[in-house]
Amino acid sequence: MKILGVSVVVVAMLMGGCTASKRDTANVRVYPQSTPRGATVDIQVFREGRTLSATNTTTRVFGESMLWVNKRFGHPLSGWKPGETVSFDLNTFYDEFGEQFRGGGFFARETPEDVVLVQVETDGAAGREMVGLVVVGGKARP
Repeated sequence: MKILGVSVVVVAMLMGGCTASKRDTANVRVYPQSTPRGATVDIQVFREGRTLSATNTTTRVFGESMLWVNKRFGHPLSGWKPGETVSFDLNTFYDEFGEQFRGGGFFARETPEDVVLVQVETDGAAGREMVGLVVVGGKARP
């Protein structure tokens, strides 16, 4: 009887893990194609598995902004001061349709996407602008 009880618990846990998780799509937006492109700054963005991280190595203070990956997937950035490091799980980036960036991971069902372009949509001297960042090691490892 103990084996049957344990089996039921294990099956219930596995079934619970297969359900779709609720997505935080409150900040889903369309990629701003018409926003003017600013310069690419000397901030390197690193990908380590599912984590995207960068340190603001400039003297620029970024206020409330949006971090964009591959001209499609966005993630809000509450602010970014010089010397500050930010890190995000790639699976928390969403596109305009609520589709999640395929960041990979042990239980990933689809091939992870590469990170080829990272931009910060922020306020500049002449209004809103897209600031390019330098991607280092954006290749996904299956």
